[in-house]
Amino acid sequence: MNQATTGEPLLRLDELTVDLPVEQEMRPVLHGVSLEIRPGEAVGLVGESGSGKSMTARAIDRLLPRGARVGGSIGFDGADVMTLSGGDLRRFRSEVAMIFQDPRAHVNPVRRIGDFMTEALRTNAGVSVDGHSVGVFGASPGPDGVLGGEIETEMIGRRHVDDAAGADEVLG
Repeated sequence: MNQATTGEPLLRLDELTVDLPVEQEMRPVLHGVSLEIRPGEAVGLVGESGSGKSMTARAIDRLLPRGARVGGSIGFDGADVMTLSGGDLRRFRSEVAMIFQDPRAHVNPVRRIGDFMTEALRTNAGVSVDGHSVGVFGASPGPDGVLGGEIETEMIGRRHVDDAAGADEVLG
C-alpha cells in the first residue's frame, strides 16, 4: 500500500441499507453494504444487473427516490452525509462525481450543453457567464442532437468545471 492510500477513509459506508416503497409496502433494495475508500484509491463496484450498484451510488449522493428509507451510515471526509443539507449538501455533491451509465437520462433535453456545463460556475461560484463562454463549452443543441458518448464526455467535463467552481479562484 502506498502513502496516498493510508490513513482515514475519505468515504465510508457502514451497514448501508435502502428500502423503497413498492405497492404500498417497503421493500429492501440494499442490505448491509459496507466499504471504505481512502484518498488515492480507485474502487470498482461490480455486480450483476439489478444488484444495487447504481442504488449504492445514489444513496451516497442522496439522490434516492421520494419515500426511500435509509439505514446505516455514510461518511465523507469526516462528515455525516446523512445530516448534510443546503449549501453543505451541494458542496458535498460537487466533491463526489457520479457519471451515469446512460447519461442521456440525466440531462434536460431543452437545455443546451453549454448551459449544463457552466451551471456550476453560475450557481456555486457566482460567476456571470456570457454567450461566448457558453460557446467555449460547446453551445451545441440539446442532448437530443448529441451522441451518448459525447454526453458522457460532457458530464466528465462538467465534473472538471465543478472543480473549478469550487476553487478559491476561477481562472478565466
